[in-house]
Amino acid sequence: MKAIFRSKATPYVVAFVIAALIAVGIYVSRGLSAESTAEEQYRALCDAFTVPGVIMLAFGVLLWVSGEGALTGVTWLLHNAIYMLIPGKGLQVVSYREYLEERRTREKKTHPCFFAVGGIFLVVALVFLIIYSNVA
Repeated sequence: MKAIFRSKATPYVVAFVIAALIAVGIYVSRGLSAESTAEEQYRALCDAFTVPGVIMLAFGVLLWVSGEGALTGVTWLLHNAIYMLIPGKGLQVVSYREYLEERRTREKKTHPCFFAVGGIFLVVALVFLIIYSNVA
C-alpha cells in the first residue's frame, strides 16, 4: 500500500519542489532587506508564487495538448528530419499514416500534478495579492 501511495505522490512532490525552488529564487532575486516595507514583501511574495503557478499550469496544458495529438504532425516531421540527417537511417522513415497508427496504440499519460501544483501556487498568490491590496 505504501509503495502505491509513494508512486502516486512522487510526481506531485517533484513538481512542488521545483515550483518552490522557482518561488524562492524569484523572492530572493527581489533584493528585499530588513528595511523593506510590508507592502514590498507581500508584493514580492505574490510575484514569487504567481510565476511558478503560471509556469506549472502552462506546462500541464502543453503536456495535455501534446497527449491529445495536437503536436503529432510536428513530432513526425522532426522525427523524419532527424532520420534524414543520419546516414543509413533515411530508409527507416515511416509514413504519416503509419506514425498515427503507432501513436494511437500508445497509452495516453495524464499529468494532473502540474495542474494541482500550479493551482495551489496561484491560490497562495491570490491570498498574498489580497493581503497586498489591503496593506497598500
